[in-house]
Parts: sequence; structure tokens; C-alpha cells
Amino acid sequence: GYRNIYDRCYIERNDKGEAIRILGSMMDITERKQTEEKLKRSEVQLLASIENTPNVAVQWYNDKGEILFWNRASALIFGWESSEAKGKTLDQLIHTKEETVEFVKILQYVGQTGRTVGPSEFSFHRKDGSTGYCMATIFPIPSIEGKQCFVCMDVDITESKKATGALQQSEEKYRAFFDNSMDGIMLTTVDGQILAANAAACSIFKMTEQQIFQAGRDGLVDHTDPRLEILLEERRRTGKARGELVMIRGNGEKFEAEIS
Repeated sequence: GYRNIYDRCYIERNDKGEAIRILGSMMDITERKQTEEKLKRSEVQLLASIENTPNVAVQWYNDKGEILFWNRASALIFGWESSEAKGKTLDQLIHTKEETVEFVKILQYVGQTGRTVGPSEFSFHRKDGSTGYCMATIFPIPSIEGKQCFVCMDVDITESKKATGALQQSEEKYRAFFDNSMDGIMLTTVDGQILAANAAACSIFKMTEQQIFQAGRDGLVDHTDPRLEILLEERRRTGKARGELVMIRGNGEKFEAEIS
């Protein structure tokens, strides 16, 4: 079969420059060529995987923080195409100068220790000026042409961050309403365990919040009131109940209350 041959030829000439003797040598390099081809295919496959991963932004940097590689996900997340990003530093794209200085310090630390940094949360600004957030992981890879090279892998968490912020705002609004309402409000489990009571509830029952916890719903309700079973049945059936009921204060005093 066909073999890859690497040959050398030595020519001995006479005084007239005519070839009088030729010595040729050859070496079979088939296995080496096959190994090189396999390695090349492997590198192409790896690069294709990195280039086309849709949700993980991957960049390569040199020790100065200059961009060597910028995959499609990076373009989608940050708004800059690979042709625009290569050769630039992050202060020209998505970070401030101060943030870029810190980024280069991280690269230097990774280069000196060989350790991975992250995942850590970072803010960034896109090409259109909008702000986003990502979780970034930075680690070293074998040098390229004798120079240090670093990989940064980013996952966009902007929407998650917004959702978390919205949830926090909602909780803060709920807490403000709960704490400042003039109506007595208690948070209970289905079986009547009281989990929280606001200041108005404590004032109405003339009890501390801890005393209300200990009493539980059953300790605050007059069980001789026939309306209790009606309200409980309505709540079981519809999930809601509203009406009047006799309640008991901490000092034993009974009073009419409208509950919902």
C-alpha cells in the first residue's frame, strides 16, 4: 500500500560538476503523519465545540489581557463580534479601566499559581451600553508559541439577577406592608401553627409575638363560637374564608373580630 516517505539525497560530484555518486536515505513516517492528522482532527473538533456552544462565552487571553479568541456565545452575550474583539483588552469592550487592571492581576495570579479562579460574579456593559452580569471562571491552558495563555468561561446570569432583584423588592414591599399595617396580620400553617405576627396583631391580643407563637391559632380562638367550624369548612372548600369570630386576648378577655 501507499506509504508516506521522507527522503534525503546526497550527491557526490566530480571536478566538472557531474554527479558520480548518489546516496539516498529514507524514513517511514506514516505513523507520525497519522498521529498528526488525528491531533489536527481532534483540535478542529474541540475548537468547533467551543466555538458553537450556545450558552457559555469562551475567550482566550495572553498575559497582557489581550484577546486571542472570542467565541460566538461571547458575541451574543457582550454584543461584540470576534473580528472586533480580537487583539483588544476588556476596557475597550466590556469593562472599565479599573476592572481591566483587576482582571489582568487575576491572570497574573493564575499564571503564577496554576490555580483556577471562580466561578465569580462580574458585572459588564454590552456594546449597546446596557449592563449585564455573568459568572466567570478563569484558568490557564498550555502556552501558545511559548507564551502564557488563559481561558475565561462566562455564563450570563443577567435575567436570573433581575429575577432575584425583583423577588427581593417584592419581599421588601410585603415586609413593609406586614410590619406597618394597622390591621393585625398573622402568617400561619394550615394546621394552625403561627409563624409570624405583626405589631398590630400583638397590640390587639395584648401579647408579645413569642406569646402568640406559643398560643397558636387554637389558643387565640373561642372554640365555643359555632361560626368557627363554618369558617374552617369554607377555607377547606375554597381556600378562602371571611367572617366574624370571637377571639381571646392574652389576659383572657374575649372580643369580636372580623377575620379573613
